[in-house]
Amino acid sequence: MRNFFSFLSLLFKRYSSSSFFVSAPQIISMIVGIITLPIILNNLPTKDYGVLQFVLTIQLWMIVFSGGNITLGSKKGIAEGKDGTFFYAFLKRLKLLIVIGILGILTTVFLWNNSYFAINNFAELFLILNLYLIFGYLPQTAYSEYFIAKKKFKELAFFRIFSGTLVQVGAALVAFLYKDIMLFSIAQFGLLAMTGWICVGYILIKYKILLHYGKREIETECYYYGLKLIPSQVIQASASYLSNFIIGPFFGFMNLAIFSIATKLEVLLRNSFTSVFYSLFYSDYVDRGRDGSLKIIKNKMNFTLILSFLVATLLWLAGYVYIRFFLPPVYHSAILYFFILILGFPAFMLQIGIKTMLEAFFYHKELTVIAIVPNILFIVFILLFGLWLGIAGIALATTANAWITFALYYIIVFHKESVRRFLGRI
Repeated sequence: MRNFFSFLSLLFKRYSSSSFFVSAPQIISMIVGIITLPIILNNLPTKDYGVLQFVLTIQLWMIVFSGGNITLGSKKGIAEGKDGTFFYAFLKRLKLLIVIGILGILTTVFLWNNSYFAINNFAELFLILNLYLIFGYLPQTAYSEYFIAKKKFKELAFFRIFSGTLVQVGAALVAFLYKDIMLFSIAQFGLLAMTGWICVGYILIKYKILLHYGKREIETECYYYGLKLIPSQVIQASASYLSNFIIGPFFGFMNLAIFSIATKLEVLLRNSFTSVFYSLFYSDYVDRGRDGSLKIIKNKMNFTLILSFLVATLLWLAGYVYIRFFLPPVYHSAILYFFILILGFPAFMLQIGIKTMLEAFFYHKELTVIAIVPNILFIVFILLFGLWLGIAGIALATTANAWITFALYYIIVFHKESVRRFLGRI
């Protein structure tokens, strides 16, 4: 136990100043989200909210083809002083997003001519989200990577708080005043686009990114790294979003709305921890090198496991109180789903260190295997558990996938030679 508290003390001393600025936006975003969510749910029809979640799922799946790891991988070049990598990665990925968005807009024509989609406002929502895909998605996701790579956590905190607060409060206000899913969506994604471009513009101007880009201070490897990971990311996304594809059409959009609240709350609480550690550790891992990073990860794994279970217990209690006493009664059945999902929190915490190290050193082969194998199993689990236990079974499959993914991370990274010998015998 003494060693456990020494571990916590070491973390605090090393990251106390940086962690304040990294965690502050997450905490504020979580607080604002917790306050605004009941306003949104009380003023939007449950079925309409479920349809929006279904359309969002389709959009998130489409985004995978834009090579999200191009943006994530750009951090390595930026951390090494090649600031032009930011604009290089931005342009490369923007071209892919434009093509995907145009194909989505053309698909809307078919949806408008189908009575099922027309009745549920599906086509209109799909059009809004594809326009956002072209004009607003990339800036909102790109600016954080620059600040993380440069360890500029104060600026990262400011812009995340500015963007997150404005978007959530503005969207909730529109939902309260107009009670219309279309206006709510336009407000939410319009504000996301606007704040994202403000953040990117600030980086381009203040840090003279175009000047660095013109001097070819660029790390081009991030582009090919991102492209190589698209196939595995497609499988990973298909598995991750399969639950929504099943629940919406087969269990109804109202049930999808309820399940999405459980997943949204779990992700909100989980990200308030995992994204903080990811942001803090990335540049440190680049500085330490692969072997130094792996040594720290392995030595502190037991302490991480204990800490994550303690945190998971507190998160479940907080989630129970929130759903039970602050959300409309129709959403109370989300408590069961949330309880099952939060059991996967320790697995996510254990994954984060290994995943960050693999991304920091462009281990695309390992990341590809990890993206494919557990997610193929996840698809099977969702189908089997979903047929057996319904929506609760889908939540159980999600939690099981988190632990299987961690196990594969651990085996591939720390027992790579044993795996090779085993495969060699086979």
